[in-house]
Amino acid sequence: MTFAELLAAQPHSNYADWTTAAKKQLRNRTIQEISVKIAGRSLAPYTVATSNTGPPSGDHKFKVVADLRGPSAAHFRSVLEWGAQALFLDDTVLHEPPSSLEGVRFDFLTVYAEAKASSIWSQIPAAQQGQCEFYSPFRQQDLSSSERVLIFFQEAELSDRNLAAWVANTLLPAMQNRDFSGAASLAISVRLPADYLECLVLIQSLRLLHANACLAVGQYEPITPAHWLGHVDARAGAHGAEAWLIDSACRSVAGATAGLDAIMVTPFDHSVEQCRRALNIGHVLAIEAGFGLAHDALSGATWVAEAASLLAKSAWEAVCAT
Repeated sequence: MTFAELLAAQPHSNYADWTTAAKKQLRNRTIQEISVKIAGRSLAPYTVATSNTGPPSGDHKFKVVADLRGPSAAHFRSVLEWGAQALFLDDTVLHEPPSSLEGVRFDFLTVYAEAKASSIWSQIPAAQQGQCEFYSPFRQQDLSSSERVLIFFQEAELSDRNLAAWVANTLLPAMQNRDFSGAASLAISVRLPADYLECLVLIQSLRLLHANACLAVGQYEPITPAHWLGHVDARAGAHGAEAWLIDSACRSVAGATAGLDAIMVTPFDHSVEQCRRALNIGHVLAIEAGFGLAHDALSGATWVAEAASLLAKSAWEAVCAT
């Protein structure tokens, strides 16, 4: 079973179908004329105009992550000035001048390390290590139960087979014999696909599989949520920086709608302009567009929920059968 097969089986409808269905529900009234009686009081329907669209405490639901792998590591200090709330690093940052790290307050940052995690960790001042959210790549042989773990889902095709393989070979081994009872200590990095609906179904499927994995390794309700990082890399096939910008923005919107905790956009190239552009996509969604503020933006998306449930159920049954 694949996402493409589920999408092909989805019933098709057009604007006329939706208009007919809406008029039937409204019974020829407008939305402003509908009211509900509760305890003898007549309540008008909820409308966006009466809602508070600002962030509740100045913080946004998802963090904006700077991709500082490879030559982009040269912009280490710049991305902090541009408002990055988290950093994704590889060992390239170790070759930067030591002065580039001076004065950086890691205790206010989330850091994801792709390689040589112990070396990157040693660069963080000891006094700040206790407050820094530092996620190391999963290595079964040398991680203690107290460390934060980073695992990846990077499959090109969304199918029950690929989901099952990921659960069996990556998710369950990372969760075995570990204590996840405190704050989220498992980060899951997901490469976001170009198709909007596929992105929503992918995230929802992975959430369902993670919940089942938690129960399988002995966790009890309420399950400690994972930390979900969406990785947007739209460079492949992009004919120019403008096409990359549009594709990256669309994938980021899908990730924010799916309720990700953090979003990282890989720049089109390693220039200052493109690195800042990549970071600004997340800032615009979080600050100007208000994405990520809804508690559950996918609530009521019945087809997304059904498709994700079918894929996750089939994948879990395959895992259990092996």
